[in-house]
Amino acid sequence: MQANLTFRGMDPTEAIEEFVAKNIKKFKKYLGKEDPDATFIDIILEGNHNHNIYSVEIRIKTPHFDLIAEREGKEMYPLIDE
Repeated sequence: MQANLTFRGMDPTEAIEEFVAKNIKKFKKYLGKEDPDATFIDIILEGNHNHNIYSVEIRIKTPHFDLIAEREGKEMYPLIDE
């Protein structure tokens, strides 16, 4: 499984990177028998400091399906958990 983490409009932090890495492990449980070498996960974290709003977008691409999930809110960590 290949995972990419992208930060937009905010500085990367080690704490967020570790938190995301911990949550990526949960995806393995849900992906079941999907080929790990052909599975891609893109996580895009975006911050808007003027309005204090964050957004998280997760894209999962496998040979059998594509999934996109998006969330917006005022706190980054709960958004990543969702």
